[in-house]
Amino acid sequence: MNSFDTYLLRRIYKKIAKLGDKLAEADAQIDWTTLRPIIQGLYTNDTERGGRPNADEVVTGMLRGTPRIFMGKSP
Repeated sequence: MNSFDTYLLRRIYKKIAKLGDKLAEADAQIDWTTLRPIIQGLYTNDTERGGRPNADEVVTGMLRGTPRIFMGKSP
């Protein structure tokens, strides 16, 4: 990355930073760990065939829930 790109990125970031961080605000208000038992039962891969491990339940809940919070719709 050259210095012009860096300059532009910093300038854009300053504009965006003024808008606030809605994700940080939501994270402080939502106890995401309460989703773990709900989501845990939805995904199982403990068969004899094995498989790729599931993503953490809290991360899955955050990924599915965040668009609903900010945009009012499913991803």
